[in-house]
Amino acid sequence: MEDLKRTRVITANYRALQGLRLLPWLLWLLLIFSTDTLNAVGPSSTQFFSYQCLFIIPGIAIPWALSRLIANYYTRTFGQVERLPRDRLVESLFGIVLMAGMYVAILVDAQQRLPVSLLGLVVAVYMFVQWWTTGRFLSHTLLFAALFVGLALLPLFGLFADGDWFDPRRQLLLLVFIVVGCVSGVLNHVALVRNLKAAPQVEP
Repeated sequence: MEDLKRTRVITANYRALQGLRLLPWLLWLLLIFSTDTLNAVGPSSTQFFSYQCLFIIPGIAIPWALSRLIANYYTRTFGQVERLPRDRLVESLFGIVLMAGMYVAILVDAQQRLPVSLLGLVVAVYMFVQWWTTGRFLSHTLLFAALFVGLALLPLFGLFADGDWFDPRRQLLLLVFIVVGCVSGVLNHVALVRNLKAAPQVEP
């Protein structure tokens, strides 16, 4: 009975557990982050053109293509899962709320009026909700939520508490978010592989 319940949960969250699909996008963000591309091509840049522009356009086509190839791998290996219209609606609404919350959190953090990072807390809440809605068996998601809570509260323990902590904290949060996303994606993939049998291949 427990195995059946877990299989139903994984089937309902089939797309979210296809963790390898996110890796190309996260590695692309890591490349942009490590090369300081946003500052090089942003409004404060003094250069008309920088080679780093290629990381964004047409560089975005590379992670998109790789993600599509990985999606095809999941379809060939595990088959397709049709989601109910209600599940699609809930997922879309949750995504909109998450993006809006992160945007507001970034604006609030930019004001440097709070001694904590609201963005870190929003990410932590998102991961906690993901852990709860996926049957509470993806323990790594809960651990990562606790990690972001700790990062968000660092100023309360004397770190970045000098009133000028937002910029280094933002850099730290972004880097940790990318690394955690990669690790979480791999672990989600492992959970999917362990709990779903490969779809049989039909010969033409």
